Amino acid sequence: ALVTSLATGAGFLLHESTTASPTPSVKDSARELSRAFRDVARQISPSVVGILATRDAEPAPTRFHGQRSPQDPLGERFFHFFGDGFQPRQPGVPELRGQGTGVIIDANGLIATNNHVVAGAARLEVTLQDGRKLAGEVVGTDPETDLALVRVQEKNLPAAKIGDSTTMEPGDRVIAVGNPFGLDHTVTVGVVSALGRSNIGVANYEDFIQTDAAINPGNSGG
Repeated sequence: ALVTSLATGAGFLLHESTTASPTPSVKDSARELSRAFRDVARQISPSVVGILATRDAEPAPTRFHGQRSPQDPLGERFFHFFGDGFQPRQPGVPELRGQGTGVIIDANGLIATNNHVVAGAARLEVTLQDGRKLAGEVVGTDPETDLALVRVQEKNLPAAKIGDSTTMEPGDRVIAVGNPFGLDHTVTVGVVSALGRSNIGVANYEDFIQTDAAINPGNSGG
């Protein structure tokens, strides 16, 4: 009698599983997630630009981020990690170059980036996703928050849609797009690890969003 009852119960469960409405498979869910990432990357990438900053070398050129002044609110540790400081172009050539990233925030040529990407630069070259290279000029900086604005003389640019960071929560998925190591429009993926990070020692005003998406030298400003 016990065996019969168990067999009947198993048969009932099998019947239920074969007649219930189908649910999305793990494979289907993975495809949907992949499509979502592709859509976001496709939408934001045209708004991401590369920034090449150059300045005249000093008589004894060294790594730019190794020459922080006492008044500079950004610590050596920050620049050592991101590695976006100016570097000698090649031995004997009196010019230093630094690479970073920017985001078009206005269709009329306004680009947001990090202040340390453009600080001290004599010339800026902005490279769009389509390969066009435009001269840029710094129109505003705020070293205390490490932000800067750059302008190029071009209209009808693909401006990014700015979101609302107050709606973010730890665990939200995020995409980072930038130019690490000079490799343009590199996409990395992660999650929001924490909000409101401070006391890190990289700026006077700190309210950072922490993420585990890969951020490498050259990503700054992306």
